[in-house]
Amino acid sequence: MNSGNSSRRTSGNVKGEDEDSTEPPNWYQALKPSGGRIRGTTFESGIIAGVKDAINKAKAHRGSANDAGLRIHFETLSHYLHKAPFIQVTGQLLRDNRVLHKQDGLQQIFDPEYMAGVPYPEWLQADAKELYNKWRNRNFETNMFWGLEAGRAATRHAEGRATTIDWNAVNRVSCDHHGNESIVNGQWWPLQLCLLRDGAHGQSQQGIHGKKGHGAFSCVIAGGLAPDNQPYPNIDEGDTVYYCGTDSNDGLVTEGTSRLIENKESGKPIRLIRSHNLKNEYAPEKGFRYDGLYTIVDFEMLDPPNSKRQRHRFKMVRVPGQPPMRGTGDGKRPTKEELEQLELHRNFSGFAG
Repeated sequence: MNSGNSSRRTSGNVKGEDEDSTEPPNWYQALKPSGGRIRGTTFESGIIAGVKDAINKAKAHRGSANDAGLRIHFETLSHYLHKAPFIQVTGQLLRDNRVLHKQDGLQQIFDPEYMAGVPYPEWLQADAKELYNKWRNRNFETNMFWGLEAGRAATRHAEGRATTIDWNAVNRVSCDHHGNESIVNGQWWPLQLCLLRDGAHGQSQQGIHGKKGHGAFSCVIAGGLAPDNQPYPNIDEGDTVYYCGTDSNDGLVTEGTSRLIENKESGKPIRLIRSHNLKNEYAPEKGFRYDGLYTIVDFEMLDPPNSKRQRHRFKMVRVPGQPPMRGTGDGKRPTKEELEQLELHRNFSGFAG
């Protein structure tokens, strides 16, 4: 079963363009207005108009970050912005409403050059950037399970259905990079397989993704079980995480653990993604949330040197200067709209959330 209309599905880089660029894409610039902006004539254009109206009111208000009136405009903007990923748009609709234009489009929320001094919260900037990236790359899908197929052997979830990515319908995005690239703080996905689809984490099931000589690029902390069916002794303190590598059974350090050791030696950061299976105060309510870059500052052997298990535990510290994690407050992810869509989409598509 396919989760969406492949004729509308595009993911990752538009060929020949930088995925994370703030320049309007070539396909967008090639479009001409279709006879004036479409204002409120459809539900979709009404949502877009709501976003732009809230931006204009915030610009006109010119208050401080703690100004009550300005916060109302931010709440309104958040309301429309969080509905926008789930409306069916077209490239022409975006062009007619100048959504990807620099001076009067979404960039007004996250690009300092066009923000006109409005102190948008960092979480609101991140969500606007995520939506901009999505539409910039002509990803007009409204189903969060887009690009996935049920019925073939791959990852097996709670309902027992086999799920995989339909790579014929998805432009592959590399996960082999240190840093954020186009992934924003707090970005959220319903399944781990969606992390692979979107270039956040290169494993559909395993918790550590890396490459020999480069270290680990990303890891998922999920509260899973070790081979002995006992929980790994991970400790999650939010900004500091004590994270176990994978256990061995032959006395040799495993692939995943070896990559984490390389990060300790190189100092390269790791993307940390939290799973709802953690069941702690930092875990997302559902799905998987990207919580920023961490560096490995130390590790310890939890087994004797000659043990077959070779269990290592790594101390990971969140890189300073990043926006706060988004487990609580106004910027909480998943959003209310994401939780509503998760329930709707998984009921109709058959995917476990």
